Amino acid sequence: MRRYARSSDFVRASVRSRNGRDRAALLTLRPEAYPLAPAWLDAIAQAAPETADHRHPSAAMSSVRLLTRMTPDHRNGTPRQLDGSVGWSMPGASARVWPDGRIELRSTTGAELAGQLEGSEWDSWKVAAVADAGLRLLCAPKPAT
Repeated sequence: MRRYARSSDFVRASVRSRNGRDRAALLTLRPEAYPLAPAWLDAIAQAAPETADHRHPSAAMSSVRLLTRMTPDHRNGTPRQLDGSVGWSMPGASARVWPDGRIELRSTTGAELAGQLEGSEWDSWKVAAVADAGLRLLCAPKPAT
């Protein structure tokens, strides 16, 4: 991973595929998400495909929600929006994934993890692992001060 650019109130960071050459994800990190950044980047690096070819992910987005372990109830199916995205929420956070690889995770406290997964090797299992890790980070209990 490496810092890609800094623009006003956010930082862009890239995660490389396992071959170390291709960019597998480009993330946007805002200040409220900085404490979560190391764990978020690590989760994406662990799920990253072997290579990235800059095409849209081949993940079946309708199955991403079903594979994400934090969702408490899978019986309702997956409502797909007009833009092709799939979203779900739970107490404290929500997730949305688009067919072009965009992913947004939001906490009710305002923290947001967002990025673009790049390359056709991202399958629904890998995307679900990234979404699951982000939701767990956003819902983790905050340490007492």
